[in-house]
Amino acid sequence: MKNIAIITGGDSKEYSISLKSAETVYKHLDRTKYNPFIIEIKNNNWRIKIKSRFQNFDQINFCTEIENILVQFKDVFMSIHGPPAENGEL
Repeated sequence: MKNIAIITGGDSKEYSISLKSAETVYKHLDRTKYNPFIIEIKNNNWRIKIKSRFQNFDQINFCTEIENILVQFKDVFMSIHGPPAENGEL
């Protein structure tokens, strides 16, 4: 099963729409193929949602630790509306 990062948030006025889009993707991804995680960006602060709670996310190595296990991501679903996704910064 592939880990997939659903990137959401951003700093534009479309922030709340981005969050709703990410929740929809998260809800509908096939759990037999994907292990989805929501990663929210706000003010250049990256955090990952684990069991309805947020924790810091290592955006340099694109990974996090969950219950002492390193979880890495190679696949991404971009759910940010506006910058930093639509302007190419990300």
